[in-house]
Amino acid sequence: MEKKIKCLFCVLSAILLVMSMLPFFTITAKASGTVDDFVERCYTVTLDRGSDPDGFADWKGQLLNGKAVGVHVAYGFLFSEEYTTKNKSNEDYVKDLYMLFMGREPDEAGFNDWVGQLNDGKSRVEVYAGFANSQEFYNICSDYGITAGRYIIGYDRATINNVNLFVERLYKICLGRIGDKEGQKNWAEQLINKQITGSDCAYKFIFSQEYSGKGLSDEEFVENLYLAMMGRASDEGGKANWLEALKCGKTRDEVFEGFVNSSEFASICNNYNINKGNYIAQNTGVYNPSKLLVFDDVNIKIYVRYFRERQGGFGQEMLVDIENNSDEYLSFDLNTASINGNKIEGYFSAPADAHSTISDTITFFNTDLHNIGVYDANQIYHIELSFNIRKLKSNEWSTYLNTDVIPLDYNGGTFALGFRDNVVDNNQDKNSNNNKNNNGNTLGKVPVLVYSEERGYYYEYRDKNNTSNSGGGRNYSSERGFYYY
Repeated sequence: MEKKIKCLFCVLSAILLVMSMLPFFTITAKASGTVDDFVERCYTVTLDRGSDPDGFADWKGQLLNGKAVGVHVAYGFLFSEEYTTKNKSNEDYVKDLYMLFMGREPDEAGFNDWVGQLNDGKSRVEVYAGFANSQEFYNICSDYGITAGRYIIGYDRATINNVNLFVERLYKICLGRIGDKEGQKNWAEQLINKQITGSDCAYKFIFSQEYSGKGLSDEEFVENLYLAMMGRASDEGGKANWLEALKCGKTRDEVFEGFVNSSEFASICNNYNINKGNYIAQNTGVYNPSKLLVFDDVNIKIYVRYFRERQGGFGQEMLVDIENNSDEYLSFDLNTASINGNKIEGYFSAPADAHSTISDTITFFNTDLHNIGVYDANQIYHIELSFNIRKLKSNEWSTYLNTDVIPLDYNGGTFALGFRDNVVDNNQDKNSNNNKNNNGNTLGKVPVLVYSEERGYYYEYRDKNNTSNSGGGRNYSSERGFYYY
């Protein structure tokens, strides 16, 4: 027994001897929890005491209310009067930096390097910046759910804090996340060095690949612009106006221009001491508030507006408005489509409640458009569409009605009901006798809106010299164009 005790004593003595020879053994300062824990940790590590109620509430409030980032708070502790009056040696100062920014005791090589830099004349602020901008501190802040930010040497603390907060605000509102370390660094440095303006920065967030990948609807896009550029939720009238502008041909770039050049965004930039700058939209559309009625079956009306580039640049969208004045829940689907006389796949499916009006888009993807030689909307001059309309009753779909082919000319953002004198249609059988509806050859024909009790309103192709219509529909003459009989 006595031998065992002596042996255990020897082992313990050896362990203590080894530890006494290794001054840099690891002690960690826990780095996870809440904002409360982060603030309390700053008090413990730097001031060697617990927090006081007023100081704790102030730091916590700044972090929670978007008034400070992690590097700003850490600076406030390390360069406070209470800390500086401790007159800590360079060695003790570096140890505190390791514990505060990395959550551990220093490694020997790193410790000697930082202390050597201080002894050679580097300022404590410069050494602080090296720790504050480390990946370890970014990780610690992330664990506490706060933004680390970026410390930029050569600028006052308030200016640095403002650019960090401006950047983080865009990350959270536009992308819905805390900024990544490199992103925080790049945006903050570009802003503080006046390489970009607030408008430039906002544009690059809103039109980033990550933002576009969110697939926001026009309504979501506009609401997000209100929050990011005006700092508030939308008002009903303003939002309706912006949505109508998008519907009528304005691009998202143009709508962004309206928001980013607003007095509200100027005020936000001023609050962060950021140069707002000005922005002029590069991607402009054809603004056309009018719409063309292309199908009218008493209870059903279909309108077309214009083409625009699909968000993300994957193709072209044709905007369609539908009025369902029936008592049925209906589904509108594209049956056939052709562009410039070439059959093409179009994608459209829009449900409509009884007695409702909806807006949706027919999508033509670039892969299909390029196959027929169309690379932008300016190359589109003739479109033909037909729709299937189904009703839902007792959880089963059945045909409500189907439209005949609707012929449309397109020029400079404006649609017109059109005939096809100048269309070269390589996909049609020129000898076909089926020259009225569906997919028959209609070169040189005129679309006439006719009506019958059995079918309601529908279009027929007719020769120019045979456009009379005793059924009460729309006629065509070269002098008058289309007119109602």
